Amino acid sequence: MLYERTCKLGGVNAAKGLANKLVAYPDWKDMVSMLGLADSDLSVRDVSLCFLWSRMRVVDEQDPKGRLRLMHLSFEDWLEALCRVATLKSLPTDEEIAEAEAPNAGVYMKELAEEEPAAYDQLMKSRAIAFGATPLQPIWRCIEHLIQIIIVHVQGDSRERGAPLVLTDRQVNAALQVPSGTD
Repeated sequence: MLYERTCKLGGVNAAKGLANKLVAYPDWKDMVSMLGLADSDLSVRDVSLCFLWSRMRVVDEQDPKGRLRLMHLSFEDWLEALCRVATLKSLPTDEEIAEAEAPNAGVYMKELAEEEPAAYDQLMKSRAIAFGATPLQPIWRCIEHLIQIIIVHVQGDSRERGAPLVLTDRQVNAALQVPSGTD
């Protein structure tokens, strides 16, 4: 659902054809911002590099379809870009989440930001990772924590602390502000 909504952030136009099913760079940047991922630990440069390094290569860059695929993210490219974002984010450890008795990283980060902004800022600064550097946790843990953070953000204030990590179409539409008349 998130990918499909991100494809539509720039609007849907029949003349764009294949481009309606791919993520353009401006839509990628908007999605990262709307999902609350752009913070002191993830710069505009990092967001741009995640997009650029996640694009698939094509056989013929001069072919219109090949050029389109080169300049946009397919679903698989989008997943890779999210994985790259996960390695750059300042994330809590499993021990910190358990100690806070939070059900997941998303709830932990949300509550930390709301209840202890100074501790949240310190976590953001102390765990910032440079692009290309080795993350502080195994990548699979970073990805899981990022997904939890995204889901909790999209669920918004209506979410109960122990609610399952499941998104609805309505929540995704609200979080990504799909332009009216394009869905």
